[in-house]
Amino acid sequence: MKHYRITKYNPAKRNTDGSYNDDREWTAISDIGIPNYGSISYSDYKKIEDGYVYCTTLLMEHFNVTEFTAEDVTNFNTDKNIEKCRKDSRLRDLNVDFKKDIKPVVENATILGTRLEFYTRMCLRELFQMRLVSSTLIIEFGFDYYMYVSCPKIPKNIIDEIERNWVYVEVNVARKKFILK
Repeated sequence: MKHYRITKYNPAKRNTDGSYNDDREWTAISDIGIPNYGSISYSDYKKIEDGYVYCTTLLMEHFNVTEFTAEDVTNFNTDKNIEKCRKDSRLRDLNVDFKKDIKPVVENATILGTRLEFYTRMCLRELFQMRLVSSTLIIEFGFDYYMYVSCPKIPKNIIDEIERNWVYVEVNVARKKFILK
């Protein structure tokens, strides 16, 4: 397996230890409209989120994955929290049913590939933190818009396609706690 860090962060702005050097860069949907983070608009935010969704879907299709097992699940949600998220626009453009979409996401739950787009958005909007595992593709969502992928080598044409959609692919960068054989 190869390890990749896939993010919206330009690798040219990282220092020698890999830290990102632009403290004005937004890191969450909650940064929309905040002047310290460039007053990002929802449409600009959504463009980047769509890039991540495209990436996960493209990799799933390339590696012929039809379902994942959810591991290391942190589900931050309650019925009450989902209503708060609706009010603060975190769920904008998403149709979320707590009993159908949120409550069943527990350790070792099966996530169908047809639902990958939805759960990618939910992780990026910080409603979940989890690792999605299949035999050939592992996707882990962290905080601050970081995504880690382990899989066989991603062909250059796929990397180029991903990077045309507002995200960067960095090779051989595994999350410290993200240890795979």
